[in-house]
Amino acid sequence: MKMVVRLVEWSAGIRQLVVSRAVLSGLLGLLVAGVAAPGGARAEPAEQSVYARDGAYMGGRGIQVIEEFAGDAHAVEGGWGFGTHVGYRFLGYLAGEVDLEIIDPGFTVDGGALRNIGITFSAKAYPLALLPARGDWLDRFQPYAKAGIGMQYFYSKETDPFADGLPGPFSEVGFVARFGGGAEFYLSDRLAVTFDANYVITTGPIKGLNSWALGVIGFQWRFSR
Repeated sequence: MKMVVRLVEWSAGIRQLVVSRAVLSGLLGLLVAGVAAPGGARAEPAEQSVYARDGAYMGGRGIQVIEEFAGDAHAVEGGWGFGTHVGYRFLGYLAGEVDLEIIDPGFTVDGGALRNIGITFSAKAYPLALLPARGDWLDRFQPYAKAGIGMQYFYSKETDPFADGLPGPFSEVGFVARFGGGAEFYLSDRLAVTFDANYVITTGPIKGLNSWALGVIGFQWRFSR
C-alpha cells in the first residue's frame, strides 16, 4: 500500500512539473521577446560589450534560505548553505546553467535541522546585452532573469516536517521549479561579484517545502577573454 501511495505522489509530482515547465517556457518566451527584430530579423547588440561576450563560466556563493512552509504546528527558521554553478553564455544575452546547492545546516524545524541538496538546470536572459555598449563602468553591471527546473533531496535525522512534530528521520526527493534573477558586477573582464534571489517551488513528495534562496555573497569567473 505504501508503494502505491508513493507512486501516486510521484505521478502527481510529474504532472505538476509539466505545468511548471509550461509556465517556465512562457516566462522564457517573455524574457527573450526582444531577440526577434521587426520583420523577423534577429536583434544583435549594436556593439557588444566585452562583459557580454560568449563563453563558459563558473562560480560559487553563500546562500541564505528563507522558509515559506511554516504552519501553526511547527517552529521553523531559515538557515544557510552554499552553491556552485557552471554555465555557458551565448549570443551575448542568453546563457544555460547548472546549479548545485547544499543547504546545510539548513532550516530549523521544531528544534531539528532540515537539510537539502538540489540540482537545477536553468536558462538566463540578460536584457541589457541587447542594447548598445553604454560605457565601461555601466557595462560591468549585468542584470539577468533566470528560470529553471530540477530536483531536491530533503533529509533530517531529528524531525519529520510532515508528521506534526514527531521525531524523524525524514528523507524525500522531489521536483522543483525556480524563478528569479540577479546581477553580475565585473571587477575585471573575467572576475565578477554576484547576487541573486530565487523562489523555489517544490512538488512530489516534498510538495509544500517552498523557500526563497538568496545568493548573498558570490563570485564568478569567465574562462574566455
